[in-house]
Amino acid sequence: MTVEDNLVHHIGSEYRGSPAILVIASEETAVAHNEIRDIPHNGIVITGGERARGTQVIGNLVERSMSALMDGGGIYLSAPQGSSFAGGAVVRGNVIRDVLTSYNFGLYADYGAAWITVVGNIVCRADTPIVLQVGPPLENVAFVGNFWDVLPDGYDDPPKTVTVAGNTVLPKESFDEAIKADPAAADILARAGRCV
Repeated sequence: MTVEDNLVHHIGSEYRGSPAILVIASEETAVAHNEIRDIPHNGIVITGGERARGTQVIGNLVERSMSALMDGGGIYLSAPQGSSFAGGAVVRGNVIRDVLTSYNFGLYADYGAAWITVVGNIVCRADTPIVLQVGPPLENVAFVGNFWDVLPDGYDDPPKTVTVAGNTVLPKESFDEAIKADPAAADILARAGRCV
């Protein structure tokens, strides 16, 4: 299944807990190059289970999520996403900006999330770009080569089965300019969102 090149905005006026895109226990699903903005809860939700594997969340632009509710994020993943990194979820090349209410996160892996590779994303203006301490704990999750405007909470002491490496913190005050000045980050920014 592919969910691609959609514009989703101003949803959830009555049902505020509605994510813009929801994928449940799906195999080999691609959520790519969507533009999501001005929503009351999570932008993209990927939840696992025994049948989940091979989900790819690539090149999406999520702006102004979590405008009404708390405890969510621009992209939210929960539960195992397969049984290995090779068959697990990949979250790559997404841009998440302005996660609005408090206690909200950019890329949020939660409730025993496992077998997820989070690589080459941009997160700015969230309480923390990623979450490292959740219950049940994360297992086999890798956060590599991302760009954000603050160090994540718990960055110095991640869980033993979580990799946090090669990420770049750019100045919060001039983050948008710094992204454009960094060739790798500028490329991520240019490719995120709809292709139309």
